[in-house]
Amino acid sequence: MSPVSFNATEGTFRLREGIEMKVGLRPEVYFGLGIYYLKLSEQNANYFLNAIRYFETALTINPYFEEALLNLGAIYYNNKDFNKAYNFFEKLSNIS
Repeated sequence: MSPVSFNATEGTFRLREGIEMKVGLRPEVYFGLGIYYLKLSEQNANYFLNAIRYFETALTINPYFEEALLNLGAIYYNNKDFNKAYNFFEKLSNIS
């Protein structure tokens, strides 16, 4: 019997595909994936861009998604990209 292998990228793609089929395109789904990849990026920086991409996808579905705006602002602030951080925080302050 061969050992079972798991490809994280393939598994995440299948998970996202299944979630989209079940609940449709909801910003919460992409926000959750962004949080997941942000946590993974603590151990492997390669996942960092995936987190940003999923937060941005959540914002394409709902440009007023406060949690995604906040997380993107924090990400850019922590990476010293203050102009981008300011833009996300400004959008957030205009909503609240």
